[in-house]
Amino acid sequence: MGTRFYNFLILFLVSNSAFAYSVFPDMDSIALGMGDKLGYTTVRYACPDGDNANNGLSPSTPKKTLWGTGALFEGIGTATSTIYALCRGGTWAVAPGGSVANESATKEIPIVIRDYQKPGGGLAAPHIILNATTTTDAFFKSLSGGGANSKEGITLKNLEISSTNAMLGNFLWIANDVDYVTVDNVYVHDMRVGITSGNQSSSAPSRFLNTAMDDLTFTPASGGNLATIQRASAFPAGILKGDSFVVSGTASNKAFRVDSINYGTNTIYVSDSPAWAVVSETTPAGAVVSDYFGDGLNSGLRVTNSKFENLSAAGIYGQFNDLAYARDNEFRNNGFATATAEHHAYINDSRYADFSDNKFFEMGPYSGTGKCGAVAFVGHGETEFITIQRNYVYQSTNTTAAGCYAIVFDSGYASAQVEHHDNLTITGNYVTNFGYVGIGCQACTNSTISNNVLRCNVSSGACMGISVPTRGPAEAVAVGDSITSDVTISGNTIIAEGSNIKNNTATFGIKAQAGTGTAGAFEISNNKISGWYECIKVPVNTGGTATLTGNTNATGGAITSADCTAGN
Repeated sequence: MGTRFYNFLILFLVSNSAFAYSVFPDMDSIALGMGDKLGYTTVRYACPDGDNANNGLSPSTPKKTLWGTGALFEGIGTATSTIYALCRGGTWAVAPGGSVANESATKEIPIVIRDYQKPGGGLAAPHIILNATTTTDAFFKSLSGGGANSKEGITLKNLEISSTNAMLGNFLWIANDVDYVTVDNVYVHDMRVGITSGNQSSSAPSRFLNTAMDDLTFTPASGGNLATIQRASAFPAGILKGDSFVVSGTASNKAFRVDSINYGTNTIYVSDSPAWAVVSETTPAGAVVSDYFGDGLNSGLRVTNSKFENLSAAGIYGQFNDLAYARDNEFRNNGFATATAEHHAYINDSRYADFSDNKFFEMGPYSGTGKCGAVAFVGHGETEFITIQRNYVYQSTNTTAAGCYAIVFDSGYASAQVEHHDNLTITGNYVTNFGYVGIGCQACTNSTISNNVLRCNVSSGACMGISVPTRGPAEAVAVGDSITSDVTISGNTIIAEGSNIKNNTATFGIKAQAGTGTAGAFEISNNKISGWYECIKVPVNTGGTATLTGNTNATGGAITSADCTAGN
């Protein structure tokens, strides 16, 4: 029976390999069920029909429970080269897990929590039901206090997670320098937040501060090799992988993430992503170095092929840094806990991250209005080099209140925190039936909004296709945020449907407000705009400029002035 069962599964998997999120086992699930370790040193197994008295080291001797003495995850805080395999068809009701601060795993060989297929067993993904009693409870946490060393290398795959209370609990919570976490093909539903990612506080202790090092040689990455920082004399003892190695007084005046150190050759290897770019220098004079316990950021978080549904606060929430991405995920009916403050996806204080090919369906209706009143995808704080591309944002007709925006990066905090979004790229997205603003940014500079398709059809209220800035430059000046400037809006198709929008004086295809006593520049070109009261609204304030070229209306007529109603 076992052989026939697996042959059937393999044939089925091959024929269904085109699906993104899959409820079915993959080839590795089957291999683990047959005892294959997939190149790892250890595989630990658990199944509800197991026994914690078992050693858990084979599919025939699984553990029964997940957390606690003698359970599956015992020892996970120091584990290396280990897969924790949960049987498909199994369900576990669990209390919130403890915090796991594993400094032994690596991005090359992460610890893995995933499924395995029992011979003749059920096909459903392992289902974990969290008995959450607070908003901070989580199935899996990796975090620790200030001054912690870097931690990296966690993979969670082919799981189903829910909570006993949709207003409470998180699937995954990482904070304080947890790098290279991968979430793949996970279904998270009926809880508060799917993934929470938080950065470290600014009070991280150091190993050494402001130490003169004028004998450094910097070599950029090439041929697959990491960039290096080499010293003629010995580096101070105690530098660890994941530290933030901060150099000033050189052309490479920035922080580098230590990938490894060879004290024998006095060489530090650093990850050479754009955030840690290394330029060639030899023995620069005046270099001063500090080394901190970790860089404080959760770098390389990767979320793929997963589904986030019925989450009261958000699907993903927090920081995405340094080659992080979320791709090919589905978000549905999230963000209904409050009228305006919850989202499908919320990021803040992030850099060098990519959000591509995701589907955002139907923000959850807030109980007070019965309609969506929050932004589907929002960014606050300070961000740089964020790319949002080829996503699909859908809301049903007439299910939106005024605050139900689609994609917006703007200011969302109190006046004490300066906010700024630099080098933001929003391109190739399809956005439909938003409530008021389809795509917008504020306090954004050197940014591009291009080649998006936006459609709006509402029976009451107003909507705008693209609004930059969303909150107005006067507010930015009042709170100290950056003035929105050097923004290109090009190649977008912006369509309004229905007489309500056409006759509403507050509806615009594009509204771009430049300047407020300081410079603010826009380039608006080659956009196709139809169905709005005004095609383009550009009230240029003191110091602001706006260049309009090649924009057309519904009849193909050129839009040559800032304000356009005729032929629209």
